[in-house]
Amino acid sequence: MRIMAPRARAWPPAYRDATEKYSGQVKLSADGLTLENYVAGAPFPRIDPKDQQVALKIVWNFNYSPSTTTTSTSATSTPTLAPFTTTAP
Repeated sequence: MRIMAPRARAWPPAYRDATEKYSGQVKLSADGLTLENYVAGAPFPRIDPKDQQVALKIVWNFNYSPSTTTTSTSATSTPTLAPFTTTAP
């Protein structure tokens, strides 16, 4: 395995532009499992570490990162996270 030094990775221009244009309107539902007013880009590019929903916002950003997003967006669907469940072994 070849180990390489870390390097910065820039967002694709369209993703960066969408983040700048739409991130200000994105809100989390009260339970944090649904994004409201999401269109495209990173939903939460600037997260206050003191925010009570910081972990959820990090997960949403990961779910909508350039490596996991698609090029099409359905205006009729609402992005949701499945609630966490536990089952006995």
